[in-house]
Amino acid sequence: MNYFEAQNRYPPMDYPGNSGCRWWRLPIMKTADNSGRGTIVARRAHILLTFFMALCAAVNCRGQARLTFIEALKTAAEGNPTLRRQHYDTAAAEADIITAGLRPNPQITANGDMLSSRLPVLTPEAKQYGLSLSVPLEMGGKRDARLAYAEKNRETTAAGYFDARRQMMIAVANAWFDVAQARLARDVISRARSILDSVTAVNRVRLKDQVITPTELVRSQVAAQQYELLQREAELQLLKAERALGILLGSADPIDIDDRADIDFTPPTLDSMLAFAADHRSDVMVARAAMEAASANQSLQQANASADISLSADYIRQQGTPFYGISFTMPLPFFSRNQGEIQKSSIARQQAELNYETTKRQIAAEIQAVYEEYRLRNESLAKFEGLLASAEKIRSAIEYAYRTGNTTILDFLDAQRTWFDTRQAYNDALISFRRSRALLAVTSGLLAV
Repeated sequence: MNYFEAQNRYPPMDYPGNSGCRWWRLPIMKTADNSGRGTIVARRAHILLTFFMALCAAVNCRGQARLTFIEALKTAAEGNPTLRRQHYDTAAAEADIITAGLRPNPQITANGDMLSSRLPVLTPEAKQYGLSLSVPLEMGGKRDARLAYAEKNRETTAAGYFDARRQMMIAVANAWFDVAQARLARDVISRARSILDSVTAVNRVRLKDQVITPTELVRSQVAAQQYELLQREAELQLLKAERALGILLGSADPIDIDDRADIDFTPPTLDSMLAFAADHRSDVMVARAAMEAASANQSLQQANASADISLSADYIRQQGTPFYGISFTMPLPFFSRNQGEIQKSSIARQQAELNYETTKRQIAAEIQAVYEEYRLRNESLAKFEGLLASAEKIRSAIEYAYRTGNTTILDFLDAQRTWFDTRQAYNDALISFRRSRALLAVTSGLLAV
């Protein structure tokens, strides 16, 4: 019996503990002379199948990785389609530098004429030929000014890409904490539902023993069904939040996160964050680069006011006699001296300088607002921690009292509702605090990936 015959005779079985993995149970095979050669073949086959089984188990048992906050930011920086598309703008700006450094091409002109004379048409004396080679020369430092302007444009484009990454980090941070908040809401609803399911199960037994009335059982069932509907809605909101995060990360699938790990960030003083952001945040770097590009453009427009000249070397053969000469061409700047573009570039420079100062003021106001929010969220979270502990103790005590028949269903449901609302409020306060802390790190420019 060979391997394939054994495979057909002994069908594959599910390997315990590894769903989707298959293995074959092969017999000990011996040859007709009982030499044991078949046993060796079977053992080798078992070794190969064991290796395949382990590989299959490793592939099937590998779950989806849960992204931390920093991992989500890095994934978005590498996989977000908008950022990937905008990254090509920098390459295009570098191509503009090549274009700016090109010099004008020389020109060649050739002509041939037939002279009107009494000579025969085919004689050399009846023809005239001319050849001219012209070399344009840019004056006023135009090429250097173009290169300087193109360099500044490239710096502005590169700074704009990093500012787009900063804005994407803010969007990813908000989406990540939306997932965390939706998951906490789902978990607390699930816990509340499990408590009501347990109480409802106990009430069924107590109703059979005629300890409670049917109304009391119905009330616990209605409360449990309400939490069931809330859980379905929470599952839907969680799925929507995970898909929204997946889109930002460049994935079409929902993203699972590790909501216990965001960032370990202790904010420095407000003045130090303001000073750092005023020099290093990406949007202020964009405004500074744009201001420098506007200054370079003004220099370029002033250089364009200079007239260019064209030097030519001429050769003419007329009626068999050669002529040589040189010439140059230059426009007379009586009327057009690029006055409009010079004035417009001056206005653009003033606008860029004003935008730079406005950006710095906006950054300062934004950081101050986020810092104040972080401080208030931290204080609110500390207060909610005490409220949550009290609500948890009250709910547990009343639940125990209700199970032992020492209080009514209304008291239990009221305590359950109070605990549920307090727990939801605490979760919202916790996520708001963690969100404000992360946004403060991004807004100040201290967190970059």
